[in-house]
Amino acid sequence: MAFSFDSIGERIVSFKAATNADVGYPCAVTDNDTVGEPADQGDIIGVVRSVCNGIAGVVVSGCITLPYTGTAPTCGYQTLGYDNDTSSMKVISGCKSYLVVHVDTTEKTVTFFL
Repeated sequence: MAFSFDSIGERIVSFKAATNADVGYPCAVTDNDTVGEPADQGDIIGVVRSVCNGIAGVVVSGCITLPYTGTAPTCGYQTLGYDNDTSSMKVISGCKSYLVVHVDTTEKTVTFFL
């Protein structure tokens, strides 16, 4: 039996989009009312779902799946941050803790709740 956590508790909020706010990638607040690429090894606030006319729709709560790099995260609460070099999530001590519900070591993806 396959499980899907898609759209559970999903909430999308509108922000101004910095030039480096890319659809499908994690983002952080980079200026007043604005989202863009997170700082290296930094926390994220969500994932950019859409960008239109300078406005970004950002998933700020719910369950998401993103690529990871480095050591595979473990299920349960895990500290994850954004790695700019690989455009992926990474286990980073001191970053925000998320509830990880699935780790695919073949595809190198992690599914977690924001």
